[in-house]
Amino acid sequence: MWEAVHDRYARQADGTPVRTVTFTALSEAQRDALAGLLGRERLPDRTVTLRLEELDRLLLHSDAARTARQVAEAVCGPIVNRPAARRDSRQQLDRIWDELERAAGDRLAGWIRHLRTSGAATRAAHVARVPVDHLVGRALTIASLLPANGVALARLAEQATGDPHALDRGRPLRTLVLQAALQLAGEPPQIPAAAAAQRAILATVGVDADSVSTDVLVLGLRAVGDGPVDRLLNLAAEAGEPLRLTLRMLRGAPPTLDPGRRPLSVCENPSVVEAAADRLGAACAPVVCTDGMPTTAALRLLADAHRRGMTVRVSADFDAAGAHIANLLARRVGTMPWRYTADAYRQAIAAQAGRDPVRLTRRVPEVVFDPDLTVAMRNAGVAVFEEQQTDLLLGDLVPSR
Repeated sequence: MWEAVHDRYARQADGTPVRTVTFTALSEAQRDALAGLLGRERLPDRTVTLRLEELDRLLLHSDAARTARQVAEAVCGPIVNRPAARRDSRQQLDRIWDELERAAGDRLAGWIRHLRTSGAATRAAHVARVPVDHLVGRALTIASLLPANGVALARLAEQATGDPHALDRGRPLRTLVLQAALQLAGEPPQIPAAAAAQRAILATVGVDADSVSTDVLVLGLRAVGDGPVDRLLNLAAEAGEPLRLTLRMLRGAPPTLDPGRRPLSVCENPSVVEAAADRLGAACAPVVCTDGMPTTAALRLLADAHRRGMTVRVSADFDAAGAHIANLLARRVGTMPWRYTADAYRQAIAAQAGRDPVRLTRRVPEVVFDPDLTVAMRNAGVAVFEEQQTDLLLGDLVPSR
C-alpha cells in the first residue's frame, strides 16, 4: 500500500494536490489488512479507491502521528516528482544542446540542429549507453577536425577519442560523424547502409578507410616525371587502358602530370571510361572518373592537376547526386562544367523524347557554376544519366584534327 501511495505522489503534476489513491487486484488477505487499517469490517471489491484525506486523518490520530505521504517516504524513500524531474531534465538538455550548437559554429550548427530534432543522437546514445551530450560532444570533437587532408579513419578516431575503433562500422559515434560529413558536403542527412557508400561520404571530407582501397580511375592521363607512378600512367595511356591509382601511390610517389593542351575531363560513371577505352584507346584525351562521390585520391589528383595549370572540367548525372558531385569539385578543385549546363540538360531531355522519363526523387541543390541548371532540373523533374550522354562526351575526347 505504501508503494502505491509513494507512486501516486510521484506521478502527480507538480503543485497539484493528490486526493485519491487506487489499489488494484487486491488479494483477500490484502483487502482484509486494508479494511483493518481503515476500521471497516470488510472491503467488497478487489479494486479500492481511497481518499487520502481519510487516510491522513486516521494516521494522524494513530501512534504513527504522520500523514500518508510522510509514512510512504519513511517506508519507501524520498518522493521525487516525476513530471517536474522530466521537465527539469528537458530544460537541462535544452541548455546542453544550445551550448553544443554555439560550440559547433556556423559550419556545423545545422548538423547539431538535425541531431537535436531528429532523435538520431538520442538513439545513438541509447545504443552506446552513454549520455547524449557525451556522445555528441565526442562527435563534435571529430567533426571540428574535418575536412581533413587524407587522414586514415582509425588514425582520426584514435586522435580524437583515444580509441582507434571508435568509428568502425556499427559504432554509434560513426553514425553521428557520417551525418556531420554529409552536412559539410552539402548532402541530405540520409546515411546509406552500404559500406562502400559510407566510405565515399567520409572521403568527401578527407577521411579514408586506408590508403590502398581508396583509389581513382584514370584513362589517357600522362606524366612528365620519371617516378614509378609517372611510368605507370604513361604505360597505361600508351596502351589505351584504364588505370586505378591508389591514395598510397599518390602520396608515396606523386606523379608530375603533363599539363598538355587538352582539358582534363572528369566523369561520374566508370562506364564512360570503359566506352572511351574501347572506342578511342590510346588516342583518348585525359579522363578521370570519380565513380560516384569523389574519393580523397580523386580530389588529391584533381587538385594537383589544377595546380599544374590544367583546365579541369566536370560532367555528372543530371540528378541530385550528380549536382552534389559537381558542386563539390567546383568548390574544392575549381572545375568548369563539361556538358553540364542548363542548355545541355534541355537538349538531353529533348533527345529522350518518347521514352518513359526517370523522375527526380530528391531536391536538386543549387549548382554553383550554373544556377539556371538548377531551375531547369527542378522545373522538369527528370533525371538524365551520363550513360545516355556517352556519345556526346566521347566526341569531346577524340584527337583534335
